[in-house]
Amino acid sequence: TAGEILGRTAGNLAWFGFYVLFVLAVSIHAPIGLRTILREWAGWRGRSCDLALALFAVLLFVLGLRAAWAVYAA
Repeated sequence: TAGEILGRTAGNLAWFGFYVLFVLAVSIHAPIGLRTILREWAGWRGRSCDLALALFAVLLFVLGLRAAWAVYAA
């Protein structure tokens, strides 16, 4: 159950480090893939596309860190 999982992961620094590493990887990888898709399908190019995806990367990172902290601090 979710409660059992939280019981094993809450307060565990190793799991927190793993989640933070995963969040970092996702916040880098997802915008790169999305940028390719937007360029091919929507034809969106230039600085506005790059800026939007950089902001998206920051958003993913911040939200992911909040989620990882919530699991750690539970």
